Amino acid sequence: MEKVEKLRILFLSSWFPDRNQPTLGNFVKRHAQAVALKHDVVVVHTVADSSISEEEWVHQKDGNYEEYILYHPPKWPRYFRHPKYLRKAVNKYLDEGGERPDLIHLNVLYPAGRQAIRFHDEWGVPLVASEHWTGYHNNTHSAIKAWELKVMKGVGERAYKLLPVTHHLASAMEKAGVQGNYDTVANVVDTDLFDRKSPHDGPFRFLHVSSLFDQHKNVSGLLNAFAKLLEKNDKVFLEIIGDGDTAPHIEKAKALNIPSDKISFAGEKTIQEIADRMKKSDAFVLFSNYENLPCVIGEAWSTGTPVISSDVGGISEHLNREKGMLVQPRNEGELLAAMQSIIQLQHQYNGDDLRSYAVKHFSNEAICEAFSQIYHQAIAAQK
Repeated sequence: MEKVEKLRILFLSSWFPDRNQPTLGNFVKRHAQAVALKHDVVVVHTVADSSISEEEWVHQKDGNYEEYILYHPPKWPRYFRHPKYLRKAVNKYLDEGGERPDLIHLNVLYPAGRQAIRFHDEWGVPLVASEHWTGYHNNTHSAIKAWELKVMKGVGERAYKLLPVTHHLASAMEKAGVQGNYDTVANVVDTDLFDRKSPHDGPFRFLHVSSLFDQHKNVSGLLNAFAKLLEKNDKVFLEIIGDGDTAPHIEKAKALNIPSDKISFAGEKTIQEIADRMKKSDAFVLFSNYENLPCVIGEAWSTGTPVISSDVGGISEHLNREKGMLVQPRNEGELLAAMQSIIQLQHQYNGDDLRSYAVKHFSNEAICEAFSQIYHQAIAAQK
């Protein structure tokens, strides 16, 4: 990574992990931590918490990376409370000796974009905005409320760059009416944690990691295909990991007569545990109805594991025949065929090449470098 001038970056995000939802927006935190490799980063965030009656502050600092999170009772509708509490949180950071940033990095345009615009206007510092929301896809933008779209458009007008994680998401945002100067920066993979796997004995192991929300991730479709695979090949195993409700999927597996020794529902796992599971798997499978570019795909490649995925969102911008297989969403026949093929072709995938691709495109260093170049361009353009 080239040596770059150290900057002060303020991360504001509509989503961010908190004590009640530890995986919400974890990709935003990974972006911030990657940027902190070369810059001073402070994340300021607010959380409406119905379990408390008074405000609570959580402050953490680790090297160049710092967090200020304000937990508050959920007074007033979100449209009114969010900018009020976010300004209060930023003011606390400044009152405690924090310096005004060189640049504001917004993540997920609504609702945090309202206050990000105001800080941008008041301080006269550049604004860039990353976007991860799948709600722009499949004409779901018709459900975006008028005041939400107004904020999104305002960010597009003021931001030096809009930075969705894929070109596909950029196109969806433009179709929704959000115009701006677009570029892309992908999600982060901890390529040190997700390192190369070693060969293992036993059945061919498929791994699925997701929220388990069936309307989004189509776990039931995956189970249908796996049950049919078992009719043709009993030397396979499927492990399903996720922080969502496993009960309906367990019942579905029982109804399909999938033997308990052929499937595992592991529930929520830490990132270290997921990395360990990746390294013991032969293929990662994702059968989502819609996506942008999930971190788990890059994590699989980082361990040298090929991927089967539905062809949705921006996944095809990275997934080709050398890295796995694409299938049409909801097409269980194609998924079954891909699962059969990847077993037969498993030795044709070069694990070192898969890992090299992940390091080049998704590593902390690669993402830090990409953002650093954009930050310096934004600051130079402001002068």
